[in-house]
Amino acid sequence: MKLLCTLLFAGLLFISGCDATSASAEEKNCTETKTAWVSEVSGASTVALNDELKLVVSFPVNNGCGQFNQFIESENGNEISIEVEAIYDTCSMCTMDIPTRKADYIFRPKKEGSYILKFKTSATEFITKEITVN
Repeated sequence: MKLLCTLLFAGLLFISGCDATSASAEEKNCTETKTAWVSEVSGASTVALNDELKLVVSFPVNNGCGQFNQFIESENGNEISIEVEAIYDTCSMCTMDIPTRKADYIFRPKKEGSYILKFKTSATEFITKEITVN
């Protein structure tokens, strides 16, 4: 009887120990990033050299857990393509609405002239903002 109780107790410890290990491994991988397409860009279109220009970028996310993660930029001369990356907590219960989030894009010009900022609204389309730097 003692042997049976000991084996049963050891089995329970083993099972609960595996569950704890599995849970912590899953918790480490509870985020996912995805491109979020820009729906609106607002802000001034002129800035002085050595100043920074703040543009407010709006974008929908796939559910209530979606948040802004980062801007991904690729430059080609004075043309800058900008993509929004959203981050999602995949271990939480999320609302199934599609909220619009906002993030501040800070433009820091390197020299005077005209710049074209292209914010991705789909894989092939953009909201284009022309910025003049004086």
